[in-house]
Amino acid sequence: MDPYQDFVQVASPYTTIPPGLDEPIPLSPRWVAPMALALCVVALVLPILSALALASKGGAVALLTDPDDPSGLSSSSSDTDPDGERIRELEDTSPEVQYDELISHDMDHFDRYSSWQSLQECVFCLDPLKPNDMVRRLPCGHIFHTRCIMTWFLREHHNCPLCMAGFLHRDVL
Repeated sequence: MDPYQDFVQVASPYTTIPPGLDEPIPLSPRWVAPMALALCVVALVLPILSALALASKGGAVALLTDPDDPSGLSSSSSDTDPDGERIRELEDTSPEVQYDELISHDMDHFDRYSSWQSLQECVFCLDPLKPNDMVRRLPCGHIFHTRCIMTWFLREHHNCPLCMAGFLHRDVL
């Protein structure tokens, strides 16, 4: 007995299934492996392409090597790393401090060299600077989150991203 015998068929060429296509098409094993491989490649490549697209549009992309070290730099790696000397030079030029301490002690310096807007948010991540944030003030007076300016510095930039002033001792002198 046909369960659909009571339904009225609408006159349309698309409501009937052509002869020979009413049976399911079996998937051939030779097609399953390439389709699975293609899906795996897409799943692996898509996040990388998304990160690259975000970085090329000026987005903040942070790649941290150690989740316990928010600066992305561990002391043991800086001893053997060729960048260790450069990092120490940056730390000498621009030591890491809490944002609220920096503002309370050096307000006269900021009034002369920086705009108030550059003191309120980090231009890299566009997050507001909060009292307990660890920051670095460059010799030009601009302030950035430590992790943001370190990422900038380790990409071979030795100047302030806002005013382009050099921020290492050899660049300042």
